[in-house]
Amino acid sequence: MIQFGDFKDFSGSTQQNLLDNLYHAALAQVCQTIDACSNLNGELVAIDVWRLDKVCQRASGNKFFKQALYWQLAEQHPDLPLLSFGGHYSNHLYALAAEAQRRETSLICVLRGLHQGELNPCLSDLQSMGARLHFVSRKDYRNKQSSAYLEGLQQQLGSFICIPEGGGQLVGAWGAQAIGMAAFNKEASTIVVAAGTGSTAAGIIAGLDLAAARSRLQGKSPAARRVVIVPVINLHTIDGQQGLSEDIALLRQQLAELNAHQCDALNDANWSNTVSWQLLDGFQFGAYGKFPIELQLFLSEFEHRYGIPLDPVYTAKAMAAIWSSKNLATSASLAKANNSFLFDAEKILFIHSGGLQGRRGYGLL
Repeated sequence: MIQFGDFKDFSGSTQQNLLDNLYHAALAQVCQTIDACSNLNGELVAIDVWRLDKVCQRASGNKFFKQALYWQLAEQHPDLPLLSFGGHYSNHLYALAAEAQRRETSLICVLRGLHQGELNPCLSDLQSMGARLHFVSRKDYRNKQSSAYLEGLQQQLGSFICIPEGGGQLVGAWGAQAIGMAAFNKEASTIVVAAGTGSTAAGIIAGLDLAAARSRLQGKSPAARRVVIVPVINLHTIDGQQGLSEDIALLRQQLAELNAHQCDALNDANWSNTVSWQLLDGFQFGAYGKFPIELQLFLSEFEHRYGIPLDPVYTAKAMAAIWSSKNLATSASLAKANNSFLFDAEKILFIHSGGLQGRRGYGLL
């Protein structure tokens, strides 16, 4: 069994070329500006929706960036299959399966929850793309990070390369830096993104850090950027919020250490002065994966008005957070933000992180 994520995995000479390619892929995606009406004064509020969902037809959005380095590292072990984890409508597994099919690589999908009967559309796609489906109980699935459990899977399934659920951790966050590097070239002062584990958000922050440091080395004074992170997993307690914050801060620092050899400015004590971030809690709409009636109404209104599809798990909730904070017009009963994290004159960039195939799990086309 092989697992990636240590600093030694970042020694390859081709990785900078990969990050540059990911950066250009992000930069090539269009921003679609939408105008929403304020309930307060009737003025229009402009929001740039960065359509990263269009970066790749099947490995869309943040998955395209988070999985890229995993694939590069896996090339060092061409004879081993990949193994990863997810639910029955997992965007992560869907993207992995699509790329595995393209590369003619074996993939084992360990799926949360036992299954009987016909496969749903996502599972059917995984199977048709050549992935091996391995269903486990929810109880066993909770052990997915346990060394003993992984060793048991290896005894049962043979040796494999293990990619964590969601393709996150340090390797996934490294690829997500390309999003932040490209976002630095946008005019927006505030960037809004949904978060599960926080690895995408951490990568975006680190990419902004790197771009700002490079700008300073060129004698420029980069404008301040702020990343607003909307968690879609219940944090429940202050400890839970601190846990996510600590995870993001740790990944940011680890990426800064990895990037320091490229850009000495990242060693400076003030390396993060131009990039700030915060969590905006309260827009989980019940729990991860829940799609209550008020969110259904908001998503329906939004898509009818702007023609931009959102997914119920991530992007719809993050967009609803913008609507609530800016007090924008909607007939949906949205939760109220504790404070307005979006200021009157600022330019907002919303990162569309993809995941649209998962809409099928909610009866959406």
